[in-house]
Amino acid sequence: MRVKNRKCIRRLSFKSLWASRKRNIIAICAIALTTLMFTSLFTIMLSVNSSYETYNFRQAGGYSDGSFKDLSREQADKIAAHKGIKASGERIVCGFSSSDVFGKVAAEVSYMDKNCTKWSYATPTTGKEPQKENEIAMDTTALRLLGVEPKLGTNVTITYQAGNGTDTGIPQTDSFILVGYWEYDDLMPVHYINVSKAYVDKINEKCIAAGDEALDIDLNVMLPSKLNIREQMEKIDTDLGYDWNTRDQENSARIGVNWGLTASSVSSDIDFSLVAAILAFFLLIIFTGYLIIYNIFQISVTGDIRFYGLLKTIGTTPRQLRHIITQEALFLCIIGIPVGLLLGYGIGAVLTPIALETTSIIGTKAAISSSPLIFIGSAVFAIITVFLSCRKPGKMAAKVSPVEAAKYTEGMTGKKKKRHSRGAKVYQMAFANLGRNKKKTILVVVSLTLSVTLLNVLFSLVNGFDMDKYVDRSTCADFIVSSTDYFRYNTADEYIGADTIDEIKENTDETVSGSGYDLADISPMMWMETDQYSKLAENYLSGKELQEEISHYEQKGDSILVDVSIEGFDDGLFDKLTVVKGSLEPLSDPDSHAIAVAVSTDDYGNIVNLDNYPELGDTYTVNYQIGYDIDSRTGERADQQTTPEEYLEYHEEEAKEVEYSV
Repeated sequence: MRVKNRKCIRRLSFKSLWASRKRNIIAICAIALTTLMFTSLFTIMLSVNSSYETYNFRQAGGYSDGSFKDLSREQADKIAAHKGIKASGERIVCGFSSSDVFGKVAAEVSYMDKNCTKWSYATPTTGKEPQKENEIAMDTTALRLLGVEPKLGTNVTITYQAGNGTDTGIPQTDSFILVGYWEYDDLMPVHYINVSKAYVDKINEKCIAAGDEALDIDLNVMLPSKLNIREQMEKIDTDLGYDWNTRDQENSARIGVNWGLTASSVSSDIDFSLVAAILAFFLLIIFTGYLIIYNIFQISVTGDIRFYGLLKTIGTTPRQLRHIITQEALFLCIIGIPVGLLLGYGIGAVLTPIALETTSIIGTKAAISSSPLIFIGSAVFAIITVFLSCRKPGKMAAKVSPVEAAKYTEGMTGKKKKRHSRGAKVYQMAFANLGRNKKKTILVVVSLTLSVTLLNVLFSLVNGFDMDKYVDRSTCADFIVSSTDYFRYNTADEYIGADTIDEIKENTDETVSGSGYDLADISPMMWMETDQYSKLAENYLSGKELQEEISHYEQKGDSILVDVSIEGFDDGLFDKLTVVKGSLEPLSDPDSHAIAVAVSTDDYGNIVNLDNYPELGDTYTVNYQIGYDIDSRTGERADQQTTPEEYLEYHEEEAKEVEYSV
């Protein structure tokens, strides 16, 4: 039969706590410290992730989840109205300027609505967004490059290429009134120059009248979930009958996922070894907190064992005794967990900038996360740890009989004790005391060991990032000197001249230097088996995207004609190469027609899919297609800088074939 005694059990729990106030203060401190560990860890992890995402967003040019590119007005409206879209922001680019003052960082002239302006870090901090046709807003660095003082109402003249292309378009020069500006972020990929919708509509009509395509619309979107963003966007395209793998088709709606989102990249490429390491680390924290709190509850139950025996004599059941201990733990959690949450969040906020100093995002302002997950997750883990810790002491109290409890002494055994006449030594008494309860001694030693281990792991995580190794994966030099075309991956007759290289060498205390050489006005092509090309491309193209790309290549039997990158190195760079197979010596012989194939490696320097690369001795035939612009008036090779565009005529020479051996 059931007895309504919950109120009595709660009162007994509270009275028991009150009778052992000093001991319970220690228990509260243990719970608070365990909660502090979880909270500070979660705060640092989420804050570093938030700072890392912000750093990437600034490089990507915005923090929207993704964008649908090159849309018509009808497509943009349908996608924005889809139920899978949480919020959308529209941008219409009407032109670019990548020369003169914007030669280093290009300028993008565009209209952005309020959402897109916010997500692109382009909201004016002074003034307002453009509304009228002659109004403009831009960053202060762009204004200074144009020789304009950042002051509202100032006249600003912009020259750019109007149209969808970055290098081609209609030359356009217009004057505007400055109505807003903001500070430029050095990490941003372009200078955003924002104009009004009315002005973009005027440029759109001018492009159509000139026979060019209408200006495309890019729709930036926020989705309900940060996980599997590409899959969500592909579903939206599929629902509306659009194709994300084609370009310039009536139903084309290309997809771009914001590469700065860590959740999206993690969900698309899960590293199970990393997941296992994270889980092991969390288990280590839980086990460390478990042992600390368990020891305290074990001591508490041992000290109150006679009290529990007396309760049993008056009819208290084992289940009720377990409830008493569980409720005591709950009362302690109510005090200890909030204290741990507050202290842990504060410590995490202080340690986050220190953690960022050792990462690749040095100089980034720390973005301290205030996500509810920090507090909810920390509290849940702390409660789980506490209740796991008090489970075994609860069982111990429930099992004890009233008679055993009355004469219970910790570590009591039935062994006969030996008498010694030489007197007691302090260290002997200490060791004897440790031996009274070997299990308890082992638990204390393990607790202390795990605490030191946990501290060591945290220290290694915070200080384990090696910036030199990180940089070495991207470059073998301290700095790279070239023109802006090189860093933008634009074609150019010459990226950097011999005179500039000689000048740098004369004014630099160098240790090792080297130059790389590309082919100008020459397009090397190579026949490659379709299967081999598919294996090399499967790491960065989906199945449908791969088939779409292969369909554009010239085919001959089982082979396709693909672009190939052929580069030359001088001795300085050759010394930096790591040879996996074979030798580089044949490359020094100009008559050998030997080539070395570059391979991709992972973060640990391991070669990715080595079996997909050519074997030593394999031969390949490369077609060199030489093409350049001539001046149609003279028939001679044209000077790109001085020859008017209407007189430029592309000329191709007869292709030349060269057979190479790997």
